[in-house]
Amino acid sequence: MNYQMLYKRQYNDHENPFIYVETFPNGAIVEEPWDNGLNRRVTFTGIDIQYRKKGENKSHTHYHVSDHEYSLYVTDSRLIFKLNSMKTELKFNGSLINLGIDALFKKYEDKQVEGLQIIGQLRYEWLGEVMYYQKINWKYDNKLRFTYFDSNVTKWTITITFANDMDVRFLANEILHLACRYKEQTRFEKDQKLSSFISAYKTDMIPPAADPKKQFASIAFPNTRTACSGKDERPLTDRYLYQ
Repeated sequence: MNYQMLYKRQYNDHENPFIYVETFPNGAIVEEPWDNGLNRRVTFTGIDIQYRKKGENKSHTHYHVSDHEYSLYVTDSRLIFKLNSMKTELKFNGSLINLGIDALFKKYEDKQVEGLQIIGQLRYEWLGEVMYYQKINWKYDNKLRFTYFDSNVTKWTITITFANDMDVRFLANEILHLACRYKEQTRFEKDQKLSSFISAYKTDMIPPAADPKKQFASIAFPNTRTACSGKDERPLTDRYLYQ
């Protein structure tokens, strides 16, 4: 399945909450037992999604927006990305028609549409890399970057941009630790490399960038699940909690 992570939807568009974020009719996110709450939320201002097909050297842009306000929910089992104001997105793109939504909704282009939103999730089962770029002067932005593969072996890269005061290294560490702890609890069979990686990085710090002017600091899981897989490999407990 060609999983594109971020998508435009209205309430009840999808019937598979493991793949797509389940929401209430008003657009609020439905919490899962493994989330352990939706209280860890940070705001970011831009997102860029690139993909590179198997056998290709060139990446292609799937989605790029700047100067918008998004929320990133960091839970115990997944990352949720959500545009905070659909009205802003409509103004930026001109109309809902430009977003590929049916013409029926065009009359709502100047106001919030209940339940209509841009939202997506990256489950820790699918997370391949965690990267950060710490701003060093006015020319640069604080960024986080994540990668995953879909079933077509297409590599997807998600880069999000934060305000100047965001400690992206701390946030990258938190996400890395949570992903390791969650992967440790899943029923997915882990080889020695992955088990050793989880044991090390569920508490250790992500390393600093070798040259912060040129590259991201990056940690890559030795192996991971392709997007949309792993539904039957969740932790055995009814509610995933750890100390």
